[in-house]
Amino acid sequence: MATKAETKAANPTVDFPRKITTKLMLRGHASEKKGVGITDDFLTRLMKEKEIPLFNIIGIAKAARPKLTEYGESVGFIGQFEATSLIEPGYVARAPKVYLPGFIEEQLFGLMSAGQNNVSFGFTIGIQYDAASGKKYIFTARPLLAPQGGDELDLLREQIAPALPAPKAA
Repeated sequence: MATKAETKAANPTVDFPRKITTKLMLRGHASEKKGVGITDDFLTRLMKEKEIPLFNIIGIAKAARPKLTEYGESVGFIGQFEATSLIEPGYVARAPKVYLPGFIEEQLFGLMSAGQNNVSFGFTIGIQYDAASGKKYIFTARPLLAPQGGDELDLLREQIAPALPAPKAA
């Protein structure tokens, strides 16, 4: 007989929020404080497990909308997005707008600012314990697909490799 979690995962609940955010995908583990904070119970769990995968996010970003918030600059992406919870089996969110952790946001915004439209992406977003961080955690991202259009640094390396001397053996 299937467990409750297996049944829920096999029959997902699809939600259609206005936007997908990390706070939404924390699914009850977000604190009620302003900003994206986590509950004390979730922090205790994180301290034991060191890293917890939160959700998979896939999408096609067609436009970027920077805005200034009380926490600094943020970029909302417009397009088609779907997030699947890894901490609440069976929860799926689909929305026309997404806000991502800052380091991913910067990469995607860079691609779009360079003229790429319809940027496809997929990541597993996680949370990792970090005693040195003021919040005691950082967000992580593991790519689910190769970068669209290739890595520009790899292309540059190929172009300049013939002009560079061969590295010396250590």
